[in-house]
Amino acid sequence: MQVKRARTLMAFAASALLAGVAQAVQLSAHARWPEVTGDLTLHMPEGLVLHWQGYRAHMGSVQVRSDGHVLVQDIALARDATATGAGRFQVDVAAVEMELAREAGPEPPLPDEVRQRLPGPVRQVLRHIRTLTIKEPVAVADRRQVTLAKGATPELDDDDGPPEPPQGLVAVPGNKKQPAGNQGKSATKSPPEVRADGQVVREALVARLSRSTDRLEKRLHQLQDALALVPLPVVTIEHGKARFADQRPGDASEVSDVSGRLERKASGEVSVALDFHVAGKPDANRLTGSVNLNTGEAHWQLKLEQLPLQPYAAVLPASVHADPDSKVSAADITAAVVGRKLSLSGSVTVAHVGADLPRIALQPMRNMTVSVAGKLDLDLDAQKLTVSEGELTLGMVHLMLDASVQKYATAPAFTLHARIPTVDCQDVVNSVPQGFAPLLDGMRCEGQLSYDLRMALDTQQMDSLKLDLGAALQSVRITSMGKFVRFDIFDAPFEHHARQKDGSLYTFQTGPGTEMWVPLEGITPHMAQVLTTTE
Repeated sequence: MQVKRARTLMAFAASALLAGVAQAVQLSAHARWPEVTGDLTLHMPEGLVLHWQGYRAHMGSVQVRSDGHVLVQDIALARDATATGAGRFQVDVAAVEMELAREAGPEPPLPDEVRQRLPGPVRQVLRHIRTLTIKEPVAVADRRQVTLAKGATPELDDDDGPPEPPQGLVAVPGNKKQPAGNQGKSATKSPPEVRADGQVVREALVARLSRSTDRLEKRLHQLQDALALVPLPVVTIEHGKARFADQRPGDASEVSDVSGRLERKASGEVSVALDFHVAGKPDANRLTGSVNLNTGEAHWQLKLEQLPLQPYAAVLPASVHADPDSKVSAADITAAVVGRKLSLSGSVTVAHVGADLPRIALQPMRNMTVSVAGKLDLDLDAQKLTVSEGELTLGMVHLMLDASVQKYATAPAFTLHARIPTVDCQDVVNSVPQGFAPLLDGMRCEGQLSYDLRMALDTQQMDSLKLDLGAALQSVRITSMGKFVRFDIFDAPFEHHARQKDGSLYTFQTGPGTEMWVPLEGITPHMAQVLTTTE
C-alpha cells in the first residue's frame, strides 16, 4: 500500500494606506505544507522616506523566507548636507541579501563606544546575521571642499607646505624668522641667531620626519579601528560603482566595477579581498590582506595591471595629475606590520602621469612614466628608516638607491648611496619630464655619463658630513642647446634685463665693446673656481 502526502499552498495578499503617503503598503505571503516553508514580502510605497539624524532612507521591498534568507531591494540612502554640516552623500543599492541563523552567535567584539550606542535589540539581531551581501551599490558624493573655521589649521600632508618653525623661532612676514618673544617687533632689530651646531636644521628635520611617521602610524590605527567596527562575520560587495555628483554615469573617471569580501573570524583576525575590475580585461587588479585585531599584526598584498588612474584621482595626492591615459601599468607590493615595525617591498610602474611641483618645476610636468622598486623598513621604536635595493626609473634613466635615517625623532643621522649607471647623454635629455626645463627643449648631446654619490651626516655633529661624488663623463659634447638658448647673442652688444629685489626690471647694455663687458682672459681664475665650486 502506498500513501501520498497532500501538499498545501496558501497565499495571502493585503494592502494598507498610511497617513500622508499616496501609495499603499502591499503585503504578500506564501506558505507550503508539509515542508513548513514560506516567505513574506513587504512592498514599500515610493513616498515613504525615513529621516534620522540628517539621513534619508527608502527601500522598495523586503522579503523574508522561512530558511532565514532576507532580501531587501531598491535601497536609497542619502545624507543631507545642510543638516549634517558635511558634504552630500548618496548610496543607491540594487539589493541587500542576508542569511540569518536560528541560533544566536557570539556578540561581535565591537569597541565599547560603538556597543553603547547600539540599542540592545539591534545587537541581538546582529548576532543572528551570518552573511551580508550588498549588490551593485552606487556611491555619489560631492567633491571634497575644506572649510575652516576662523583660526583653525588644516592637517597638512608632506607636500602641503613647510614644517612648523623649530622651538625658539617664529615665522614673520617675508619668510624671515626671529626668536620667540620678539613678535610684533621689527625683524631688522634682532636678526635670528645662527647656531654652528646645526640646531635649527636638526629641529626642522625632526619636526618633518616625526610628523610623517606619526601620521603613518595614525593611519594604520584608523584602518584597524575601521575593521573593528564591522559587526558581522562575512560582508560581501558585488560590482560597486562610485563617482562625484558633477560626473555623469559612465564617465571615464567613474570607479566602474569594484567587488570585495570581508570575513571576520572568532580568533579576531579580519581578512579582506578587494577586486578592481576593468572592462575588457582579466581580473588582475586585487588587494588582499589580513589584520589581527588583538595584536595589530597585518599583512597586505596589492597586484595591479593596466589600472586606469583617473577614477581614483580623489585618493591621490593633490600634486599628482591623472589624465584619461594615466594608468598603473604594473604593481606588485607587499606590506607587513608587526608590532611597531612596518616593511614594504615590491615595485610599481605608473605611465602618462603628471605632477604639479612648484618647488622644482615652474610649469606642471606631464606625460611621465615612472617606476619605483625596492624595500622600505620602518622601526618606530628604534627610530630607524631604511631603504634598500631601491630603484627609480624615469624614462631611460635609472637611479639606484640605498639609504637610512636613524634617530629621526631626536637627532637624525643619514647615510646615502645613490648611483646612476652609464647612460647615453641624449637619453638623459629625452627623459627630462615635459614642463621641467622648457628652455632646454630640443637640446642635443653626445657621449655617455654616470654618477655615484655617497653621503653621511649625523646632525648631532654637523662637521661629520662626508660627501663623495664621482661623475664619469665619456666624450660628452653638447651639439645644440635647442630653440630657446642661443649663444650667438654674445657676438655683439645686447640688452640685458635683470629683475630687482622690489620686482622692478633693470635694463642695461652689455656684450663685446661695452664698458661693462670683460673678456674671459681678463677675469681672475679664482672667479672661475668660485663659479664651478658653487655649481
